[in-house]
Amino acid sequence: MHPSVYREFQVSLAPDVETRELARGVAQDEAVLYVRLCHQQTGQDTVFKLVGATGSPERWIEEQVMRQFPDSAAAGELRALYGKTRHRLKPGWEQAFGDRLYVGFSQFGTTSAARFWATLIPTLPSVLYSTMNVRAVTKLTQLGGEVELKSVIKAVHDAWLGVLKEARGINMNLTGLQRLALDLAGWQTDHLRGMSLLEFGQFKEKALFAHLSLSYLQDEDWAAILMPILEDIPPAAETERLETVSES
Repeated sequence: MHPSVYREFQVSLAPDVETRELARGVAQDEAVLYVRLCHQQTGQDTVFKLVGATGSPERWIEEQVMRQFPDSAAAGELRALYGKTRHRLKPGWEQAFGDRLYVGFSQFGTTSAARFWATLIPTLPSVLYSTMNVRAVTKLTQLGGEVELKSVIKAVHDAWLGVLKEARGINMNLTGLQRLALDLAGWQTDHLRGMSLLEFGQFKEKALFAHLSLSYLQDEDWAAILMPILEDIPPAAETERLETVSES
């Protein structure tokens, strides 16, 4: 279990026995385990049954910390760890989307992978980078108003990866059906057809570099890169959202 839970909470276990009806007139005693979380600073506590079927017991306790004590420091650390921080896409986020991500790379990226991308993006053929971002905007639009960080990361990553994979299969002599398929996928095929042999070679080379280097970006890189398009939802607002969902 994450050290922040032990640092901020007292965790105690209480075994119990519950009777479960297997069939009409047939019952069986079942051992269960209850957990009490007590916030050391405020004295606020909660008791819940440890549900082993959901996976790791430690992970279930961490989940309850995030749900029941959303304003605690431990909850904040856990949300960041598991990509569960919730955000809204900033107003106008889709405008100049590629430029916004470039700002994220160049101003907020601190790792070697992020710095590499900050130098790579200005060299990418416009038709390639544009298609990558059109695809990303389409995927992000489908997420809705409130989004988890990990969902945003996956949407942008998968969009870029899909375009870069497609780019590797593009050749200079496209058939009508191939052009139609690329048009439907968001590619500007007129731009592709107008490339010289040198430009097409550079297009393929940069697509390969980008494809290979995409896997080096870690979640912490993406969290920094996406800062220009995301705004945080305060924990209090998140608590109200969870209560509304549970009531409905």
